[in-house]
Amino acid sequence: MADLNIDIPLQFYGEAEIIGFTQYVTDLLGKHLSTNAAIQVNITTTDGTAALITRKANDDTPTAHIFD
Repeated sequence: MADLNIDIPLQFYGEAEIIGFTQYVTDLLGKHLSTNAAIQVNITTTDGTAALITRKANDDTPTAHIFD
């Protein structure tokens, strides 16, 4: 597997909820998924993309960006 793309639609819209959920998913990526594949997680609401989490193949640390 070279790439893994995950889309997560959310039912909540509060900024604190989005930040907390993004941090939770980022932590799960580091603990449970192999570093062999590049990973991209799109967290969306009905308003569009709320957050993007990426990790390059063979990299230990995912990067999260939360959109305003």
